[in-house]
Amino acid sequence: MHNVQGYERALSIGFGLAGLACGLHRGGIDGIGLAALGGVGLLRGLTGHCVMKGYLQDPHHEIHYLKGELLRLREALARLGPQDPAIEPPLGADTMVSGFDRSLLNSR
Repeated sequence: MHNVQGYERALSIGFGLAGLACGLHRGGIDGIGLAALGGVGLLRGLTGHCVMKGYLQDPHHEIHYLKGELLRLREALARLGPQDPAIEPPLGADTMVSGFDRSLLNSR
């Protein structure tokens, strides 16, 4: 679903590239922040979708869209191959304990 089109998309790409380049050139904490902001703008322009804009326009539709994207990404991850739970725990919210990965607790 594209909610960024035309000149808005072109400006996002242009300002995203400029912010990314300026941030990388500047360096330091400020540069990292500027580069990250430029990366978000670039992603917005390249994908043609802005989560914030979608959420402000129609929150229910945006949540439905994001759930679909999450399902698509899970299916793509599953196609990469089986995971060995002894080596790598399965990805998902069920491996999280109060914001920490449960595998970190069992590594000792």
